[in-house]
Amino acid sequence: MERKELFRYTGDPAQVFSARRIIYAEGNAEGMRAIDVKNGAGLHFTVLEGRGLDLYEMDFKGTNIAFMCKNGLTSGERFGLHDGDFLRGMNAGMMFTAGLLNVGGPETVDGTYHPLHGTIDSRAASEVYARTDESRQAIEIGGKLRETALFGPNLHVSRKITTDAKQPRIVIEDTIENRDAKEIPIDLLYHCNLGYPFLDEGVKLYTSGGEVVGRTEEAQAAIDQHIVMSAPIDGKPEEVFIHDLNTDERGMTTMLAVNEKLRLGVYIRARKDTLPIFNEWKAMTSGDYALGMEPANNRLRGRSAEIEAGFIPTLEGFGTMTTRIEIGVLEGMTRINAFIAKYCK
Repeated sequence: MERKELFRYTGDPAQVFSARRIIYAEGNAEGMRAIDVKNGAGLHFTVLEGRGLDLYEMDFKGTNIAFMCKNGLTSGERFGLHDGDFLRGMNAGMMFTAGLLNVGGPETVDGTYHPLHGTIDSRAASEVYARTDESRQAIEIGGKLRETALFGPNLHVSRKITTDAKQPRIVIEDTIENRDAKEIPIDLLYHCNLGYPFLDEGVKLYTSGGEVVGRTEEAQAAIDQHIVMSAPIDGKPEEVFIHDLNTDERGMTTMLAVNEKLRLGVYIRARKDTLPIFNEWKAMTSGDYALGMEPANNRLRGRSAEIEAGFIPTLEGFGTMTTRIEIGVLEGMTRINAFIAKYCK
């Protein structure tokens, strides 16, 4: 719809698409700021200013997509960073960022303690903005994050989130800058999480092809079942599978979950040059029922093991790196099958 037609049909374009600043009023999220987004193509999601500009809620035409942890929404300052508090303060949500100095279990490296999955998700953003463009019916959200310490690292992240009314898709671009003269290894993972009712028995996973291995012996023993989701199982341990996926002509890898009963698909796409691994978190546990599709630059081994293996990238002094992921929803089996034929093997 052209801009003048939009104004003919609406008194306020927010009838079609909007980005509203909100403040949570109660519970462990009290006082935290967020941006509530309606993209005009059926996609609704929230961006948390107080938790790394990560995505919390996400639904498509009223159907919930995201896994939201039993902890509920918790602001970053309401839980510490010592061992164990990650699990008590985890929001999950549609996407949380793990890193920048650790992905994997907690450990101490060179005298510095790194909690499970790092600390960037707990950081509040600054210089936050939310802009709408009536001509393009587009929305852009952005801001800055810091991973810093006195006599320690000086890492800055500029995040840009874009969406528009043409399709139910979100693009997240991060530029990570090392503002110190000393080079530093960067751990990074985008923990994208699907939950009920989108996630359900029979949901099937498709990828752009490549190699997959189980992270543990138990996961490897279940490798034949990694692409099919069960109903929730009481006491079922989580399983993690590590994918080294093929790329398309744009250098992008793809992971797609399909719920045929709802005729919906949810995909994650990532640039392999900066995010070479796709980790799959299959949690079929009752009460913690989730599927994680996680572009990453590591194999979840923890900071010291990744450095020793020479796997994670080292960001040179005063250098920058940029990552890009796409999160999208497909409606109808015709569209889903066309996507599979184009991007999956």
